[in-house]
Amino acid sequence: MKRQLIALALTATAATARADLILGLQYGEQSLDYQQTVNGVAVSGGSLKTDGYVGLVVGAGTPGGNSRFMFDYVAYDLGNDNSMRLFNVGYVRLVPIWQGAENRLRAFGGLELGYGSLKMASQPFYNSGSDSGLQYGVRTGLSMGFGPRVELELGVRASQVGLEATQQGLIGAAGVATTEIDSTTAWWTGVNFSF
Repeated sequence: MKRQLIALALTATAATARADLILGLQYGEQSLDYQQTVNGVAVSGGSLKTDGYVGLVVGAGTPGGNSRFMFDYVAYDLGNDNSMRLFNVGYVRLVPIWQGAENRLRAFGGLELGYGSLKMASQPFYNSGSDSGLQYGVRTGLSMGFGPRVELELGVRASQVGLEATQQGLIGAAGVATTEIDSTTAWWTGVNFSF
């Protein structure tokens, strides 16, 4: 058993040493499932579509390889100086669909684990509030490779975030306002470069 574990560790180390750096940009849109309450009474909720976002992608993998680790950072403007930030670490598996002389089309799917933060700005009767914590989710999509170093992606992701920002009232009658974001879904398109 020890020999098998040592062989597995050496294989993983060798594969990582051969991996290329992947840098990319994403543009997409996010939809949030949210609920806002004042003193425990729901005042609004449902699905909120954010403005478009630009995300940064850093990863490790081999061009044309069948898996990669990706790190992405995305900032969302929720309006009125409210924002949400997500930092994800994802592992995706790529499956060939079509292979040409220089180009290739692959489907991908994987898991992500990350950290999110929610910041709610002060309002006329409430202080600002914030929350942060771990999140997890899945992602899937298509990747079209042009030569060995450039890929275009189209993908979707769904994440469970569980963030809850509490805002204390400035006067006693205002009570406490809470904004909860339970889950998110997003689509994105992007370009990745391998170095």
